[in-house]
Amino acid sequence: MIIIPGHETIIPNRLYTSRLTSAHHHKLYSLDGSEEKMAEAFLMERYRVPSKEKTLEYLKNTAQTLIKTNNPNNLLDTMLLELDKSLIEEYSKENSPQRDILRNYINPEPKFAGSEYLHVLTAILLDKDLKIIESKAKGNSSIKPYKLYITLVRRSEEHYQTEIRLKEGILPSIQEMDQNLANKVLLSGAMSTSASFSEYRAVEAQIGKLYAGITRPNQMSLVPDTTNEFIEEILMEALSESHPVHKKGTGQRERLIRMFLNSEAENIDREIEIRGMRKDQ
Repeated sequence: MIIIPGHETIIPNRLYTSRLTSAHHHKLYSLDGSEEKMAEAFLMERYRVPSKEKTLEYLKNTAQTLIKTNNPNNLLDTMLLELDKSLIEEYSKENSPQRDILRNYINPEPKFAGSEYLHVLTAILLDKDLKIIESKAKGNSSIKPYKLYITLVRRSEEHYQTEIRLKEGILPSIQEMDQNLANKVLLSGAMSTSASFSEYRAVEAQIGKLYAGITRPNQMSLVPDTTNEFIEEILMEALSESHPVHKKGTGQRERLIRMFLNSEAENIDREIEIRGMRKDQ
């Protein structure tokens, strides 16, 4: 199991928390005037960027299953079932005009395909809310604790995401990461973060703790692989763009935006665009 120094494990290898004092963070008060306790928490996931062909293959299999069951299991299923049945049948085929059209809306660019990332979602939340997540994790609740955490993060004004590009399944060298952090890099071939410069000290501290906790190559395999969920996000985005009926409702998904890294950081304009999209949601 991965142990992160200074953090309590809520979900092994996935969700960690550290209680904050007023010395570390501003005070927040409830309606009765009592001081609320705050905590920092972060969720770890890893995923591999799929090729367009793998993404379309996932869509084909999903459409075939829906034709048989007509039973949605996730947001992608729900979105597909809102389409005309003939479109679902088109997507269930190996080759079809609609499949070719959708291909043009699928991101990321081919050069990212196969790249693997550690995705870390950090937020400052009420301590009492995290205790609810902790109780769900220990019990047999039908609500998945990590999904409850993501829901709380979406309501939080203080959250950011950090992506670290893995090399053959392990973190970049500490020397490479130290160089990025020393230069307060927001976007590079090794990492990216949506944190502001004022939050950067927290990013430095968190990455330092990740390196202190993940010390062996085989430990990264313990972090949950969410590649399928990532593919579903890509497909939902593509469907929203290719079918205008969905464009108006895409904000309801409150999809967490993932940033793609570029070794030369040539896509900084895209990063700025993504930041603007996040603020608008």
